[in-house]
Amino acid sequence: MHLTNYSVNKKADAYVKNTNSPSKTQNAKDGGEEGDGAENEEMESKLSLAQLRKEFQKMNIDYNEVFAKIKDLIIKTVFSAEQPILQCMGGNKNKNACFEIYGFDVIIDAKLRPWLLEVNVSPSLSSSSPLDKQIKSSLLSDTLYLIGFRLIDRKQ
Repeated sequence: MHLTNYSVNKKADAYVKNTNSPSKTQNAKDGGEEGDGAENEEMESKLSLAQLRKEFQKMNIDYNEVFAKIKDLIIKTVFSAEQPILQCMGGNKNKNACFEIYGFDVIIDAKLRPWLLEVNVSPSLSSSSPLDKQIKSSLLSDTLYLIGFRLIDRKQ
């Protein structure tokens, strides 16, 4: 059985389960405060990107520079797999009618260099916390929008 990073990390003594409500998470996502007393609570082990940006700012780390390096790593990874992906699609006569979601596990070293740990072809979409549910729901919504699904107004 493949052990995911979460499967391993959730058993660590230092792991702190996420209990944020979606409204607090959304507020943090929008750059706002996480709620009354949040700064006194123990930091949860999973962070939204807005929370990570805030932590980077506290440590004087340039969030945009680190994420530019991560994006570069992901782009190079996708380019390196382009040929096998195209070969797998070879039998599909409707190449524009398919998609796949990939999950990239990246670790950042002490010199703020990103390293690729693995690429998940079928990343888990289960939710272990309100933060997970909000992030993965947004991922699915964005994915469906990108492939052309549009919400309809049932009244029309």
